[in-house]
Amino acid sequence: MSSLAQKRRLDTLIGGPITAVLNLLARLLGATLSRDHSLRTPPRRILLIKLIGQGSVVQETNLIRALRREHPEATICFLCFPEVKPLATRLEDVDEVIVLDESSYLRLAWTVLRFVGRSWSLRPDLVVDLEVFSKFSTILATLTLARDRAGYYLSTTRFRRGLCTHLVYYNRMRHVQ
Repeated sequence: MSSLAQKRRLDTLIGGPITAVLNLLARLLGATLSRDHSLRTPPRRILLIKLIGQGSVVQETNLIRALRREHPEATICFLCFPEVKPLATRLEDVDEVIVLDESSYLRLAWTVLRFVGRSWSLRPDLVVDLEVFSKFSTILATLTLARDRAGYYLSTTRFRRGLCTHLVYYNRMRHVQ
């Protein structure tokens, strides 16, 4: 489809306004619905989002194992782009891998629409956005309408503040594991 630099540019140009609108909507709905985000109820369906970077997937294996250990009955799904699929399918703690087709903008739009519709029927209780800088992954996490959405936080990712219910500081100086 496009180079990593082009994807980053699109993420900023298109993702910025979309996250701003979603942030406003999420805050309004959050104030209206008063949902419980305490994580007291164990999640039955967990969605992990890691679109690019196989190395990062390897770094996140301990997190995935911990999720399985803490929630053995939960169904764990993994959303990614095709480049991550070979590794994601080998993760024994993941029950299902969902792949977004990025071979063209039209196919990407179609698979995103299908994913959003499917996520509404699956109703994940917890979505974990494993991307550090991506607005696109945060948009996808928000569109699932999951009760709890976790993601990494840096000063450069303030757009996640209203979209994620749980933010984890991402320390660049320390290895993820």
